[in-house]
Amino acid sequence: MENDPQKIVEQFGRLVYSTAAAHMKNKEDAEDIFQEVFLTYVKKQPVFTTDEAARAWFTRTTVNHCRMLWRSKGRHSALPLDELSETASSDNEEEKRELLQALNSLPDKYRIVIIMHYYTGLTAKEIGKALRISENAVYTRLNRARKQLEDKLKD
Repeated sequence: MENDPQKIVEQFGRLVYSTAAAHMKNKEDAEDIFQEVFLTYVKKQPVFTTDEAARAWFTRTTVNHCRMLWRSKGRHSALPLDELSETASSDNEEEKRELLQALNSLPDKYRIVIIMHYYTGLTAKEIGKALRISENAVYTRLNRARKQLEDKLKD
């Protein structure tokens, strides 16, 4: 696998940013996490044998940095997650706004798995490793999150 930092950022940048945005709920903290994760990569120079191993490392490292920042700031609430609207698939701005509003209203454990799965394209196995939960727990959270989103969007 390629070990050039610029290519690594191009390959895993969206994954890192989306994961950070899902956890932190605001652009500034997501950008800080993005920088910290790639700084960690440059410092440690981990060697990956597969893309899956790299994705797992970047996801786990991003989640760890988010938790450290969250704890250090004593967070209990955050700003709306507007920056993910760029990646929403709907062409209608009103639908994007409603979807993001519904997504932001989900409990963290559901919102995070939805974003990691649909916005960053991680598998349930990868999400489970990153969040340190079982693959079955990921599927359960995805199903519950979809149901809650469906209920919220019907209203």
